[in-house]
Amino acid sequence: MDKKEKLYANVIPELMKASSGKGEVTSAAKISIAKKLSVPVTAVEQTATFFPGLSIPSAKYQIMLCKSLSCHMDKSAAIYRAIKKELKINKAGVSPGSEYSLTLVNCLGLCDKGPAMMINNRTFTSLTSEKAINVLREL
Repeated sequence: MDKKEKLYANVIPELMKASSGKGEVTSAAKISIAKKLSVPVTAVEQTATFFPGLSIPSAKYQIMLCKSLSCHMDKSAAIYRAIKKELKINKAGVSPGSEYSLTLVNCLGLCDKGPAMMINNRTFTSLTSEKAINVLREL
């Protein structure tokens, strides 16, 4: 790992500290991290947006649905539409009262078990629209 890679590798732990499990890192915190690590603010912002857990606004239930190629082929788009309808998710990806947030993510690392969804760090695999809705109703 070269010097630049080592420096950027420190961005993720700093973002995690700034998030404190709340989901979203504020702009002020991103600027502070950039100054502390002597990296561009854009690098901190790009890192935060790459990892959904560091850029999704807080909600009681943070739902991440995988949209990778394998999950997409297994109908994750239909599951997304069903969840959006069930929870009345708005264009910002949040339900009324901000109880739920719904985000499509590039990969949850569960390609062999897709479609996959994560709710507050708990994974659900081999989903159908019906199974996903049942999971949500049991929360």
